[in-house]
Amino acid sequence: MQKKISTRILKAGERVGYSGDFTAPKEMLVSTYDLGYGDGWCRGDSTQPYVTSEGLPVLGRVSMDFITLASDKDEVCIMDDAQKAAKQLGTISYEVTTALSTDIPKKVI
Repeated sequence: MQKKISTRILKAGERVGYSGDFTAPKEMLVSTYDLGYGDGWCRGDSTQPYVTSEGLPVLGRVSMDFITLASDKDEVCIMDDAQKAAKQLGTISYEVTTALSTDIPKKVI
């Protein structure tokens, strides 16, 4: 579970992510969560965003320390199946799981 850092309302036309990759199509509530490529999460392709296990697409590019989601939850589950996550990210489950920082809690079920 990744923790929420902040929440804000994006107005239609406002942008998030490096280079403003995501443009809000309408007013929307978004939150920033404590996961980024510095934690070993794949940057992916912002034109085909990764969708979390909770059905939330990553908005814009993954930054070094953060991701942005259309959510107000205090914590979100980014993935609950490494094989599904790897397929979305164009890699293998071993890479997805071993690249993650040891500080990120993991549960094997």
